[in-house]
Amino acid sequence: MSKLFFIEWLRRTKDTITRPEKYASTVNTISNDLKKKDIPISSLYDISDPMLLSNLKDQYLNFEDYFKKNKTGNRMYSRAFDLLIEFTHSDFEDAIKDIQKTLQDESIPITERESIAKSRIGQGKFRDNLIDFWKQCSITGYNDIRLLRASHIKPWKESDNRERLDVYNGLLLLPNLDLVFDKGFITFDRKGKIVISSSLVQPELLGVDDAMSVCIKPRHNIYMDYHRDEVFEHTA
Repeated sequence: MSKLFFIEWLRRTKDTITRPEKYASTVNTISNDLKKKDIPISSLYDISDPMLLSNLKDQYLNFEDYFKKNKTGNRMYSRAFDLLIEFTHSDFEDAIKDIQKTLQDESIPITERESIAKSRIGQGKFRDNLIDFWKQCSITGYNDIRLLRASHIKPWKESDNRERLDVYNGLLLLPNLDLVFDKGFITFDRKGKIVISSSLVQPELLGVDDAMSVCIKPRHNIYMDYHRDEVFEHTA
Protein backbone atom coordinates (compact mmCIF):
# COMPACT_ATOMS: atom_id res chain seq x y z
CA MET A 1 0.00 0.00 0.00
CA SER A 2 1.21 3.51 -0.71
CA LYS A 3 0.57 6.80 1.06
CA LEU A 4 0.47 8.54 -2.32
CA PHE A 5 -2.10 6.06 -3.65
CA PHE A 6 -4.17 6.56 -0.48
CA ILE A 7 -4.17 10.34 -1.04
CA GLU A 8 -5.12 9.91 -4.69
CA TRP A 9 -7.92 7.50 -3.75
CA LEU A 10 -9.29 10.05 -1.29
CA ARG A 11 -9.21 12.75 -3.94
CA ARG A 12 -11.05 10.64 -6.48
CA THR A 13 -13.63 8.94 -4.27
CA LYS A 14 -14.28 11.27 -1.31
CA ASP A 15 -15.59 14.56 -2.68
CA THR A 16 -16.41 15.88 0.79
CA ILE A 17 -12.78 15.60 1.97
CA THR A 18 -11.00 18.83 1.08
CA ARG A 19 -7.62 17.98 2.63
CA PRO A 20 -6.78 14.32 1.95
CA GLU A 21 -3.17 14.93 2.96
CA LYS A 22 -4.38 15.60 6.50
CA TYR A 23 -5.86 12.10 6.76
CA ALA A 24 -2.73 10.59 5.24
CA SER A 25 -0.57 12.36 7.85
CA THR A 26 -2.95 11.19 10.58
CA VAL A 27 -2.29 7.59 9.50
CA ASN A 28 1.43 8.24 10.03
CA THR A 29 0.72 9.70 13.47
CA ILE A 30 -1.32 6.63 14.42
CA SER A 31 1.49 4.36 13.25
CA ASN A 32 3.94 6.19 15.50
CA ASP A 33 1.47 6.12 18.42
CA LEU A 34 1.10 2.35 18.11
CA LYS A 35 4.86 1.84 18.05
CA LYS A 36 5.09 3.83 21.28
CA LYS A 37 2.80 1.21 22.82
CA ASP A 38 5.18 -1.55 21.67
CA ILE A 39 2.83 -2.81 18.97
CA PRO A 40 5.17 -4.28 16.33
CA ILE A 41 4.32 -2.39 13.15
CA SER A 42 6.44 -0.10 11.01
CA SER A 43 3.58 1.67 9.27
CA LEU A 44 -0.13 1.11 8.78
CA TYR A 45 0.54 1.63 5.09
CA ASP A 46 2.41 -1.69 5.09
CA ILE A 47 -0.77 -3.56 6.10
CA SER A 48 -3.11 -4.74 3.35
CA ASP A 49 -5.41 -6.87 5.54
CA PRO A 50 -8.55 -4.89 6.48
CA MET A 51 -9.30 -7.26 9.37
CA LEU A 52 -5.90 -6.62 10.91
CA LEU A 53 -6.43 -2.88 10.51
CA SER A 54 -9.80 -3.19 12.26
CA ASN A 55 -8.14 -5.01 15.14
CA LEU A 56 -5.46 -2.33 15.37
CA LYS A 57 -8.14 0.35 15.41
CA ASP A 58 -9.78 -1.38 18.39
CA GLN A 59 -6.43 -1.61 20.18
CA TYR A 60 -5.67 2.02 19.47
CA LEU A 61 -8.96 3.27 20.88
CA ASN A 62 -8.62 1.02 23.93
CA PHE A 63 -5.68 3.13 25.08
CA GLU A 64 -7.23 5.83 27.25
CA ASP A 65 -4.89 8.59 26.09
CA TYR A 66 -5.54 7.87 22.43
CA PHE A 67 -9.27 7.47 23.03
CA LYS A 68 -9.30 10.97 24.53
CA LYS A 69 -7.15 12.34 21.73
CA ASN A 70 -9.58 10.95 19.18
CA LYS A 71 -12.54 12.46 21.02
CA THR A 72 -10.99 15.92 21.37
CA GLY A 73 -9.79 15.73 17.76
CA ASN A 74 -13.35 15.38 16.46
CA ARG A 75 -12.75 11.64 15.85
CA MET A 76 -10.12 12.37 13.24
CA TYR A 77 -8.09 9.29 14.20
CA SER A 78 -10.92 6.79 14.05
CA ARG A 79 -12.06 8.36 10.77
CA ALA A 80 -8.55 7.97 9.30
CA PHE A 81 -8.60 4.31 10.34
CA ASP A 82 -12.01 3.78 8.71
CA LEU A 83 -10.87 5.39 5.47
CA LEU A 84 -7.70 3.29 5.40
CA ILE A 85 -9.74 0.13 5.98
CA GLU A 86 -12.08 1.08 3.13
CA PHE A 87 -9.06 1.77 0.93
CA THR A 88 -7.66 -1.72 1.57
CA HIS A 89 -10.97 -3.17 0.42
CA SER A 90 -10.61 -1.33 -2.89
CA ASP A 91 -8.42 -2.32 -5.81
CA PHE A 92 -7.13 1.20 -6.29
CA GLU A 93 -3.45 0.34 -6.67
CA ASP A 94 -4.33 -2.10 -9.45
CA ALA A 95 -6.59 0.58 -10.92
CA ILE A 96 -3.72 3.07 -11.08
CA LYS A 97 -1.64 0.53 -13.00
CA ASP A 98 -4.54 -0.09 -15.41
CA ILE A 99 -4.97 3.65 -15.90
CA GLN A 100 -1.29 4.15 -16.63
CA LYS A 101 -1.34 1.29 -19.13
CA THR A 102 -4.38 2.75 -20.89
CA LEU A 103 -2.90 6.24 -21.09
CA GLN A 104 0.25 4.80 -22.69
CA ASP A 105 -1.63 2.71 -25.26
CA GLU A 106 -0.96 4.45 -28.57
CA SER A 107 -3.43 2.18 -30.36
CA ILE A 108 -6.24 4.14 -28.68
CA PRO A 109 -7.00 7.66 -30.00
CA ILE A 110 -5.60 10.13 -27.51
CA THR A 111 -9.01 11.79 -27.05
CA GLU A 112 -10.46 8.48 -25.83
CA ARG A 113 -7.69 7.40 -23.49
CA GLU A 114 -8.62 9.69 -20.60
CA SER A 115 -12.30 8.71 -20.73
CA ILE A 116 -11.44 5.01 -20.72
CA ALA A 117 -8.89 5.47 -17.94
CA LYS A 118 -11.29 7.43 -15.73
CA SER A 119 -13.98 4.80 -16.22
CA ARG A 120 -11.67 2.36 -14.39
CA ILE A 121 -12.54 4.08 -11.10
CA GLY A 122 -16.06 5.12 -12.03
CA GLN A 123 -15.25 8.71 -12.93
CA GLY A 124 -15.42 11.03 -15.92
CA LYS A 125 -17.73 10.46 -18.86
CA PHE A 126 -18.78 7.01 -17.64
CA ARG A 127 -20.02 8.35 -14.29
CA ASP A 128 -21.66 11.38 -15.90
CA ASN A 129 -23.56 9.16 -18.32
CA LEU A 130 -24.73 6.88 -15.50
CA ILE A 131 -25.97 9.90 -13.55
CA ASP A 132 -27.92 11.07 -16.61
CA PHE A 133 -29.34 7.59 -17.14
CA TRP A 134 -30.22 6.55 -13.58
CA LYS A 135 -30.44 9.91 -11.73
CA GLN A 136 -30.41 7.98 -8.42
CA CYS A 137 -29.23 4.72 -6.88
CA SER A 138 -30.21 2.03 -9.37
CA ILE A 139 -31.49 -0.22 -6.58
CA THR A 140 -32.77 1.94 -3.72
CA GLY A 141 -33.68 5.23 -5.40
CA TYR A 142 -31.45 7.21 -3.03
CA ASN A 143 -30.72 10.41 -4.92
CA ASP A 144 -27.81 12.25 -3.30
CA ILE A 145 -25.45 11.83 -6.25
CA ARG A 146 -22.42 12.79 -4.16
CA LEU A 147 -22.63 9.50 -2.27
CA LEU A 148 -23.25 7.19 -5.21
CA ARG A 149 -20.64 5.14 -7.04
CA ALA A 150 -20.46 4.29 -10.71
CA SER A 151 -20.09 0.52 -10.90
CA HIS A 152 -19.36 -1.59 -13.97
CA ILE A 153 -21.60 -4.64 -14.37
CA LYS A 154 -19.12 -6.58 -16.48
CA PRO A 155 -15.83 -5.80 -14.73
CA TRP A 156 -13.58 -3.19 -16.35
CA LYS A 157 -10.72 -5.65 -16.74
CA GLU A 158 -12.91 -8.10 -18.64
CA SER A 159 -14.47 -5.44 -20.89
CA ASP A 160 -13.21 -4.02 -24.16
CA ASN A 161 -12.80 -0.26 -24.53
CA ARG A 162 -16.31 0.21 -25.95
CA GLU A 163 -17.86 -1.77 -23.10
CA ARG A 164 -15.88 0.23 -20.53
CA LEU A 165 -17.74 3.40 -21.56
CA ASP A 166 -21.13 1.84 -22.33
CA VAL A 167 -23.84 3.29 -20.06
CA TYR A 168 -25.64 -0.08 -20.18
CA ASN A 169 -22.61 -1.66 -18.52
CA GLY A 170 -23.11 0.32 -15.35
CA LEU A 171 -25.16 0.80 -12.23
CA LEU A 172 -25.20 3.80 -9.90
CA LEU A 173 -25.02 2.43 -6.36
CA LEU A 174 -24.69 3.30 -2.70
CA PRO A 175 -21.23 2.29 -1.41
CA ASN A 176 -22.46 -0.75 0.50
CA LEU A 177 -24.31 -2.09 -2.54
CA ASP A 178 -21.42 -1.26 -4.86
CA LEU A 179 -19.10 -3.34 -2.68
CA VAL A 180 -21.28 -6.46 -2.48
CA PHE A 181 -22.13 -6.24 -6.20
CA ASP A 182 -18.48 -5.79 -7.18
CA LYS A 183 -17.45 -8.75 -5.01
CA GLY A 184 -20.19 -10.92 -6.51
CA PHE A 185 -22.26 -11.39 -3.37
CA ILE A 186 -25.35 -10.10 -5.17
CA THR A 187 -26.45 -10.10 -8.80
CA PHE A 188 -29.73 -9.75 -10.71
CA ASP A 189 -31.76 -12.08 -12.91
CA ARG A 190 -32.95 -11.12 -16.39
CA LYS A 191 -36.06 -9.45 -14.94
CA GLY A 192 -33.99 -7.37 -12.53
CA LYS A 193 -34.78 -9.28 -9.33
CA ILE A 194 -31.91 -9.52 -6.86
CA VAL A 195 -30.11 -12.82 -6.31
CA ILE A 196 -28.17 -13.04 -3.04
CA SER A 197 -25.29 -15.45 -2.57
CA SER A 198 -25.63 -17.72 0.44
CA SER A 199 -21.99 -16.92 1.19
CA LEU A 200 -22.92 -13.33 2.11
CA VAL A 201 -23.00 -13.17 5.90
CA GLN A 202 -25.83 -11.18 7.51
CA PRO A 203 -26.93 -9.36 4.34
CA GLU A 204 -29.56 -7.43 6.29
CA LEU A 205 -26.82 -5.58 8.17
CA LEU A 206 -25.55 -4.36 4.81
CA GLY A 207 -28.99 -3.18 3.77
CA VAL A 208 -29.47 -6.10 1.39
CA ASP A 209 -32.76 -7.98 1.17
CA ASP A 210 -34.50 -10.26 -1.31
CA ALA A 211 -37.19 -7.69 -2.14
CA MET A 212 -34.68 -5.53 -3.99
CA SER A 213 -34.68 -5.16 -7.75
CA VAL A 214 -33.28 -2.99 -10.49
CA CYS A 215 -35.10 -1.71 -13.57
CA ILE A 216 -32.78 -3.06 -16.26
CA LYS A 217 -33.23 -2.78 -20.01
CA PRO A 218 -32.57 -5.60 -22.50
CA ARG A 219 -29.16 -4.08 -23.31
CA HIS A 220 -28.18 -4.37 -19.64
CA ASN A 221 -28.67 -8.13 -19.79
CA ILE A 222 -25.67 -8.61 -22.08
CA TYR A 223 -23.53 -7.49 -19.17
CA MET A 224 -25.68 -8.83 -16.34
CA ASP A 225 -25.54 -12.31 -17.85
CA TYR A 226 -21.76 -12.11 -17.63
CA HIS A 227 -21.90 -10.84 -14.05
CA ARG A 228 -24.26 -13.62 -13.02
CA ASP A 229 -22.18 -16.34 -14.71
CA GLU A 230 -18.64 -15.13 -14.01
CA VAL A 231 -18.67 -12.75 -11.02
CA PHE A 232 -21.50 -13.93 -8.78
CA GLU A 233 -20.48 -16.19 -5.88
CA HIS A 234 -22.29 -19.38 -6.74
CA THR A 235 -22.64 -21.96 -4.01
CA ALA A 236 -23.00 -25.70 -4.25
